[in-house]
Amino acid sequence: MYININDLSNKKNSSKEINVSLKPDMLFIGNSEIKTNKEIVFSGVTGRVDEMFYLDGKLSGELILMCSRCLEDFIYPIDIEIHEKFSAVPNDEDESVIFIDSDIINLTELIENNILMSLPIKKLCSEDCQGLCQSCGCNLNKKTCNCDNGNVDPRLEKLKELFFTE
Repeated sequence: MYININDLSNKKNSSKEINVSLKPDMLFIGNSEIKTNKEIVFSGVTGRVDEMFYLDGKLSGELILMCSRCLEDFIYPIDIEIHEKFSAVPNDEDESVIFIDSDIINLTELIENNILMSLPIKKLCSEDCQGLCQSCGCNLNKKTCNCDNGNVDPRLEKLKELFFTE
């Protein structure tokens, strides 16, 4: 999805509203870690002040992420505020300004980047997620296993006495 800012280019101070619903098949194509099952909704305003274009708005919806501990999919709600600045003139002073060389802004790419930047590094289905058993691989949130996790390298066996003294 693209935004044409050509009509804003002719005026010094102008703006227009944008209300977009992006369908699940429009975002994160080819990304197996992030999926959407519902529409992602963006509503905002794009405008121009002197030589600077801006895009301000709110993004909301739900993502399907994979938990970093148990590898199960879970629903992750998003509610993100987007504030972007664009300029047709290269600007080395302000790194937050995005350089555009045409009258078109790729809204899909912009939304994907803002979503990726807002995600936590460690994606967890819940704070108390138990993860997977290191021996048998079962999901410890759903069942307990009978694996003996007390295996210690024989070379380090003597160190065990430091922690378990009576």
